Amino acid sequence: MSTEQVDVKLLVVHDDTLLKDVNRVTLHVKNGAIQPDISKDALPIAIVERHKATGNIGKAFVSGFGLKNGAIASTVAHDNHNIIIVGTNFNDMAIAANVLAKSQGGLIVVKGGKTLELIKLPIFGLLSDSPVAQVGKELERLHEAVRELGGKLSSPFMTMSFIPCAIPQLIMSDKGLVDPIKLRLVDLIES
Repeated sequence: MSTEQVDVKLLVVHDDTLLKDVNRVTLHVKNGAIQPDISKDALPIAIVERHKATGNIGKAFVSGFGLKNGAIASTVAHDNHNIIIVGTNFNDMAIAANVLAKSQGGLIVVKGGKTLELIKLPIFGLLSDSPVAQVGKELERLHEAVRELGGKLSSPFMTMSFIPCAIPQLIMSDKGLVDPIKLRLVDLIES
């Protein structure tokens, strides 16, 4: 295992609030990629641009979701509604993003390369065309699947959807971390 380490900014989310904190965490680097550390609840987060095929993928780390396995993703991500993914490993994150792209949007929970739950949102990736009662039951199953992964937030998809929103301190975009007050990109790695 590589002994290379790097200090990175860590977005910290909290239950039942849209406000985030920013901490610092030391993570290992393997083959040039910064690795998640589940024991520190330092999970990778990515935002994949989905409207103009730019290929942009913003990457950072987040704490507060409590996941011990798998990944969650959504196309509901204010204000640009790109694909947002939080996970414990890059493979499940990639699978979640790809399934959402093929589904034309939605909310998904993935574990071990398999979809545990998926709510399809075929209308702009934001709205379901299913009856409200059905979507309510699907959302309950979705939240239960997140809890099975170790998730501890009462509304993990709602919390995740506001990470890109221009609410101080730092936010995520498809270009990386952004300071919404100074309107500039911010380096993930602490110097």
